[in-house]
Amino acid sequence: MTKAAKEREEDGESLLDVELDLPEAWVAGRVGLSLAELKSRRGPEGVLWKKTAHGRVMWSAAGVVRLEADLAQERGAAAGPEKIPAADREAFLVARVRNARALHVVRDGEAYDPSRPRVVWLPRPLGRLFRPGMRVLARPRLRKDWVWDYEGNPESPSGGRRFPRRVGQW
Repeated sequence: MTKAAKEREEDGESLLDVELDLPEAWVAGRVGLSLAELKSRRGPEGVLWKKTAHGRVMWSAAGVVRLEADLAQERGAAAGPEKIPAADREAFLVARVRNARALHVVRDGEAYDPSRPRVVWLPRPLGRLFRPGMRVLARPRLRKDWVWDYEGNPESPSGGRRFPRRVGQW
């Protein structure tokens, strides 16, 4: 049994409970560190963070909580770490396809205002597959209310960052 597996057992976590779905830039913004500082604090790759096949570093919620606890201990804060909200994703309606990587979106019941758009950034230039009126799932990007990262189809959020099969169709 590896050291990481033993730590997981001690913390009451199983391999199935760990989802590495938090981008490192988001984690750095949440804990208030620069990317370079966060990189130096990572520790060994394992349950808390991993590099994806494309070289992106993704963190688990448990890793962020542990990092926040370590920082709070170093800074002398008496309060425990904040919990990461389980449902920080939100569903939007596409109002306009701005370009291959950006969608202008609105919340349900909200009117589209082109002077103050809410933007969902796509990880790949596949904006041509989206049409106004489609629903998308997104996560806030670095504490900004008007910039969001694409997360997938709101009807099947467990499917990950899947794109529409055809133009305008999930």
